Amino acid sequence: MSQPIHVPSNEPTPTPAPPPTPAPAPPQHFADNFGDTSLRDHPGVRKFSTPEMLAKSYLEVEQSVGKKGLVLPTETSSPAEVRAAMTALGCPEAPTAYSTGDWAPPEGLPWDAELADGMREDAWQVGVNNTQWNQLVKGLAERQHVQHQKSMGEYQAQLSEFNSQLEQKYGAAKNQRVELARRTAETIFGADAAVIQFLDVGDGRPFGNSPQLMDALITLGEKMQEHDLLSGAPSTPIPTGDQAKAELSRLMADPAYVKALTDANDMGHKAAVERRDTLYRSSYPEQQGAAAPFVR
Repeated sequence: MSQPIHVPSNEPTPTPAPPPTPAPAPPQHFADNFGDTSLRDHPGVRKFSTPEMLAKSYLEVEQSVGKKGLVLPTETSSPAEVRAAMTALGCPEAPTAYSTGDWAPPEGLPWDAELADGMREDAWQVGVNNTQWNQLVKGLAERQHVQHQKSMGEYQAQLSEFNSQLEQKYGAAKNQRVELARRTAETIFGADAAVIQFLDVGDGRPFGNSPQLMDALITLGEKMQEHDLLSGAPSTPIPTGDQAKAELSRLMADPAYVKALTDANDMGHKAAVERRDTLYRSSYPEQQGAAAPFVR
């Protein structure tokens, strides 16, 4: 029997599939190689992903603390150890060493030098460094300046309103009445009068800006003036608004005065006109500048 003849196939031999690639191992933290487990597992170390980041952080801390290092005080630290730590963080050797350079408080701000000296002592006791001292002082001064401007604005508004009330009530006699009130206060309170005028009368206004108290001083001053108890008070008081109106009415009922007022050729004409104008300004201060309603 003849043997079968094997004819080679032209088809390529199949290549066996490669074995599956194993999953990559999780990246190893550089601290995993530390022999000291307390360092290897410490959160402060594990938060750095590379040794370079850890080294950079160390150098930044060393620079901020200083080459000699800093031992933070504890509850059992001595005063000398606490002071040494404060000094290492920039607190000066003494309160007088604090300096703000050429800085000056805002113009117009009342600045208490004794208060500032007390603040230096307090700042030094808690270890404030000079940079922090400058920030505290300048910040305080700026806030005080804003408050001072606000208070002065409110005071000026009150003063303006009060002056308007005085002009409305006393007309041309306003300044004389205010002077009378001042002299009355000085007679009663003496050297304390200048201080008392700034005392709060209970409604947010200082004593010197209270219409009721001003009226009381003026009334009292008029009585004291009658008995020569006020030295230097005007001998011929300027009439108030009501007094001026009453005087105008009396004069206009006087035929001789009316003739002098209306007759330009009368020898008393000029004096009558001046008298009429003075009384009119005192009677109607809100109409300053307006012509008096009488023929010249």
